[in-house]
Amino acid sequence: MNTSEWFLEFVPEDEAAEVIDNFEAYFNHGVLVEKNNELREKVAETLALAKDIIRTKLITSADQLDNRFGDPSEGTNIGNLIDGDAGTFWHTTWHGYAEGVEPMWYYGEGYEEGRECHYLQISGMENMVGNCELYLRERDGADNDRVKTLVIMGADDAEALDEDWTEMAVITLPHTDKGEENTVPFTVEEAYPYIRILVVETAYSGYAFRSFWHAAELQLYTVEENPNSQFVLMGEVAQILQETYDANCATPDEDITPEIYEALSLIHI
Repeated sequence: MNTSEWFLEFVPEDEAAEVIDNFEAYFNHGVLVEKNNELREKVAETLALAKDIIRTKLITSADQLDNRFGDPSEGTNIGNLIDGDAGTFWHTTWHGYAEGVEPMWYYGEGYEEGRECHYLQISGMENMVGNCELYLRERDGADNDRVKTLVIMGADDAEALDEDWTEMAVITLPHTDKGEENTVPFTVEEAYPYIRILVVETAYSGYAFRSFWHAAELQLYTVEENPNSQFVLMGEVAQILQETYDANCATPDEDITPEIYEALSLIHI
């Protein structure tokens, strides 16, 4: 007669806690999303180190930021966008426009009927070309009007007419909940000294698009990779990690599954 034997093995308390934590992620979606975001950060660090990436910050002074749409109550300090403090924020006006200030209408793909947009105008952007990144942190504690989709426009003249601004990139943020961070790559073919960031879609809990928006932090970077980096030498393995990471980051938090999390976790080991 066949019998089974059981062996008990004691494990350190920290290992036991990790097993329990991993198990909980399969039954609690909030825990799964939290662990997935932590994993994304680790993989992003690994990829950055392997690629020997050089990120160059393009907004280095609040003097580059035009505050024409700043709210008189919550948008007076536009430097909040680059102060590194997640507890501060900048809000475009919801108390009416200053004299001579008018929104810019956007008629791009998907918005053929037009969107009346508040924008952030930035100077000194001559070097924003090639591989770039947008970093945006959503504001904590705001139920409505968080940034979801934005359009970057460029011009050679700060006072160019609206019709003379050229569309450079359209970016939809994957993480739009309160306090969430986004780092989104995009490519620019031609640089302009002045850019406008138009918000054409917002995340909200009870209102339609209302033109105004807010953010805690916003930054733009150019990105360069070392052609002789460890990432290049790793070949196909590194490419699979990159593709798996990109697919994970493109998945909204509400659609993250244990399988998506596992796919990235296993290849990152």
